[in-house]
Amino acid sequence: MKFLNYDSPVMQFLSRFGDFMLLNVLWIICSLPIVTIGVSTSAYYYCMMKIVRDSDSGILAMFFHSFKENLKQGIVLTMIVIAIGAFLGLDFWACSRLEGQIFDIITVLICAVVGLFVVAVVYVFPVLAQFDNTIKNTIKNAFFMGVSHIGKTLLLVIITILPFAFVLLMPYYFLLSLPVWLFGGVSVIVYLKTRLFVKVFDQYIDQCVEQ
Repeated sequence: MKFLNYDSPVMQFLSRFGDFMLLNVLWIICSLPIVTIGVSTSAYYYCMMKIVRDSDSGILAMFFHSFKENLKQGIVLTMIVIAIGAFLGLDFWACSRLEGQIFDIITVLICAVVGLFVVAVVYVFPVLAQFDNTIKNTIKNAFFMGVSHIGKTLLLVIITILPFAFVLLMPYYFLLSLPVWLFGGVSVIVYLKTRLFVKVFDQYIDQCVEQ
């Protein structure tokens, strides 16, 4: 039967779906130590960018190649993100105890800083996956790209927030669909985001060292 041929659309779809499931599981397992969640996320995007560009060659090999290459920088970046996130969270908590005009002013300032933080975080691990650079320049380039392509950045933020909104607004339905998220749902989100990242990164590949 033709649809069972490896090159048939059906088999290609099933093969790609299998890749998505494998990436999902690898990302979850390799993120469990928490400090490696950034490394795992970077490897996730590395594989997805290869898939989007039709240059993938073995999910396991690609994932662990990127994981090994970015292990040290990824852990440091993860700790930086966690530390800044915790600091901003404490700021929000402290701000909530204030009253009057000072509360309004500080809230606006914190929200502005959080917005800049989110822009950098959305890009930082995909940038780590795509380009070989120092930690300082990875953060700087992530922020620069996020601000320079604000339209795509806003869309990336929306796509990122949607699953969390689903959890908060419809926890019962999220629990029902949890197996879907665990075995492929996250990959769909990452794939959609990666298509946007590739459009941005392709404009800078000649200027930076690609991994």
